[in-house]
Amino acid sequence: VSQSRYMSDLYNTEGLLLTDSNQTELAAAAYRNSESWGQKLNNNYAISTAINNLGDLYLRTGEFQKAMIYFTRAYTIAKEMNDQYGMEIAEFNQGAILVRQGQAEKGLSLMQTVVDSNRERDSVNELLPLLEELADALHIAKDFEKEAATLREYNQLNKKLFQIERDKQLNQLQEEFSAKEKAKQIEVLEQQNLVKAAELDKKHLQQKVMLLVGIVVLLASGLLFQLYRRVRKTNSKLRVANDKLAYHSLHDPLTGLLNRRSLHD
Repeated sequence: VSQSRYMSDLYNTEGLLLTDSNQTELAAAAYRNSESWGQKLNNNYAISTAINNLGDLYLRTGEFQKAMIYFTRAYTIAKEMNDQYGMEIAEFNQGAILVRQGQAEKGLSLMQTVVDSNRERDSVNELLPLLEELADALHIAKDFEKEAATLREYNQLNKKLFQIERDKQLNQLQEEFSAKEKAKQIEVLEQQNLVKAAELDKKHLQQKVMLLVGIVVLLASGLLFQLYRRVRKTNSKLRVANDKLAYHSLHDPLTGLLNRRSLHD
């Protein structure tokens, strides 16, 4: 049930594909199914689209009476919905039928009015197919001068549309390129920040190592100084002891007089 709202569009798409394949009867059945689903869903836009496509199908096959009936219905529905574009398309197609039925002046007037309206709105995408159809109608009416002018306008608009699309794609590519460049710049900045952070860490580590080396040097200096003092004190005691030993070796311990060794020396 939730997907039933798409049925009208699906049948309409099927009809378009069958029309392009020249399977007229199957295409007409698909458009009628699209219209039926539009009525079930109370979707006037779907109904109007299906009816317009049926009219266009019969216009292609030369069944102008049937085509006129469907385009008249499409105009009525579009008017009820206040759909200006839908009304214009229905009138344009009615004009195309009139041209093919020999009422060239009336038909071309209807078609030209719709073309002028779209030209004023500067709606290139909508105007291009209308100009192509108008050129065909002018050819049927043997107004070759206006046909050539219409085809020139068609070609100019086609080039304009191509330029618009090209500029759009170029702008999109430039935006993508700019985005990639910005991403690269951000990546480079992040890498530079990582390098700077590593350099700061290295500098801090070097400072800590130097501080530790300084502390070790101070401690070693203090220890050496203490060792030096102890060695000097020990040497001083040793000298005193050696002096006493030399004295006792040359003097009698009781009398303090020079002993035999001293006299011998």
